[in-house]
Amino acid sequence: MLSEMQLDEYWLEELHIVVAEAVDEDAPVGEYQISTDFGVLKAEEGHFFQVPFTVRIRPDPEADIKPRFERVVVSLRGFFSFPDDTSEDMVHRLVPANCLAILYGIMRGIVAQATGSTKQGAFLLPTLNIVEMVRQKAEEFQAADSDDLEDKPEE
Repeated sequence: MLSEMQLDEYWLEELHIVVAEAVDEDAPVGEYQISTDFGVLKAEEGHFFQVPFTVRIRPDPEADIKPRFERVVVSLRGFFSFPDDTSEDMVHRLVPANCLAILYGIMRGIVAQATGSTKQGAFLLPTLNIVEMVRQKAEEFQAADSDDLEDKPEE
């Protein structure tokens, strides 16, 4: 069964990989810190969305092991669409979580392919909890909105 949401196009906006010189061959993925950022831009008409998504990975400064990579940054921008008759409920169920899951799968392939030709070998981005990521971002927006309301003078 095909999804109503379609990925129409994506752009690689940034790919930055710094290979470590000295390495511990067994450095696990858990020895890295991961940060993510994303947004959702909706077209004024129709069900068209741009979803920019960035993942940054750095070694954990408290780890005792030397990691294989000093930095990995990858940014994609996905362009998604739905048929005009798609319900708003369906759109809200799929955007942004499914958009991010699709883009992250593409990111994993790009990074694995790019790092595969380094002396440290392929680096597979770790699995992310996309649902938790979206929940945290929603909480940040709600907190920011609350702060904005508190800062406004009473009329």
